[in-house]
Amino acid sequence: MKALEALIDLEKLKYCFECGICTASCPIAEMLPTHYNPRILLHSIHLDEERLLTSAEPWLCAWCYKCNQRCPQGLNLPEIFRAIRKYAVEHGSLEGFTSALKIIRETIPLPASCCYICFHPERTIDDSKLIEDSIQKLIIDYIITTGKTTKAVSSPTLHKERIAIVGSGPSGLTTACELAMKGYPVTVFESLPKAGGMLRVGIPEFRLPKEVLDADIGYIKDLGVEIKTNVAIGNDLMLDDLRKEYNAVLIATGMQKDKEFNIEGNDLNGVVNALDFLRQVNLGKIVELKPKVAVVCVHRLLGIDVARVALQLEPEEVRLIYRRSKKRMLFHGRIGEQMQKEFKEAEREGMKTHFMTWPTRILGKDGQVVGLECARMGLGKPNEKGLRKLIPIEGSNFVIDLDSVILAVGQAPSISPSEEIELGEENSVIVNPVTLETNLPGVYACGEIAWGPSTAIVSIASGKQAADSIDEFLRTKQVGTIKI
Repeated sequence: MKALEALIDLEKLKYCFECGICTASCPIAEMLPTHYNPRILLHSIHLDEERLLTSAEPWLCAWCYKCNQRCPQGLNLPEIFRAIRKYAVEHGSLEGFTSALKIIRETIPLPASCCYICFHPERTIDDSKLIEDSIQKLIIDYIITTGKTTKAVSSPTLHKERIAIVGSGPSGLTTACELAMKGYPVTVFESLPKAGGMLRVGIPEFRLPKEVLDADIGYIKDLGVEIKTNVAIGNDLMLDDLRKEYNAVLIATGMQKDKEFNIEGNDLNGVVNALDFLRQVNLGKIVELKPKVAVVCVHRLLGIDVARVALQLEPEEVRLIYRRSKKRMLFHGRIGEQMQKEFKEAEREGMKTHFMTWPTRILGKDGQVVGLECARMGLGKPNEKGLRKLIPIEGSNFVIDLDSVILAVGQAPSISPSEEIELGEENSVIVNPVTLETNLPGVYACGEIAWGPSTAIVSIASGKQAADSIDEFLRTKQVGTIKI
């Protein structure tokens, strides 16, 4: 135990209320209840240090930080478990890592993709070749050769009820996978030319190789799931048409639209939205950037991703504009450590930065971007959450000569499926929190379209929940929602 004291504030663990909120909030505990329980793992630190070194449990944390966000004591479990993993690696113990990959492979949909974007051990293991070899051996090869395994055969059709899923992101593909394994005929409709949703078009190649995603999708197709691409619900096909043809419908379109950014000059040639930019690059379209590029960053990780992708297109310069400090960008919140890694890579690749800076207008000439006027930002008094308000410093305005501006503001829901369906803020779909059913009987919604921005693993857990609800609905023929 003394060996861990340097890594973990063991005294703070004594203040755990044992309320179980961490476990109740955890998508991994929900999906893998026999393998993972954050509360029990937290308390086992006091009891059996040697077992922790070889246990798969610390490696199953997917870094969504839902436990930390909801803990009444603010205990940071992901960082605690990371310290345990780091300690295990330093002592040459990788048994837990290997065991965790096997559990992920056998029990979580989209396991190969998840190993890159949720469970990636790079935060603990510095040997990138070891990581790559391990994932290739235990995940990708397994999925690519599914035709030769017992899990690789197409599931028999046990039910006549047909299910339509709108959207092929992590939540939609998970629901399709789960229902196919239960014996239902499932058809997935995707508006893009390739399946994968935001996994395909919203995540750069350097963070999720597309052959990895293709392997996961190939496995789901082998289960008997039909995926129809280039079909946009609301344009090519209406929701009401699906309701007539299918026994149940799931809306899982995620958040594929860019949030609007109201600034003078945002309609000039050379102004591009971040998700549109990533979508074109990830779909293999030719994207030509002007020599001088600025990325206006509100969503931190999205901004860094966009800057790194822009750098790969080899313009003269790429500048990142962020309204708060470098410390605030890199060390605040659940993605702090990943931000630090991505930021260092972007700087190494040539990214320039402007912190405590914010654009006031985009300048143009003859309809084309020629510059970005910015103001330096100062800090005002803290609000009720302790966050100090940003105030433009009078007389600090300056102009950056530019040819292109990419707006990395954030994501918004991408569908307004029907005038009949009940929508909430920013066109999110309102669902029953227990069943995920909408106000329309037999129509469900899950993932980000219902709950807002989240990690892939949270969307996957939502997809499994939707599959269970749809199965229950079809088996019992219960029409209508449970009143809460």
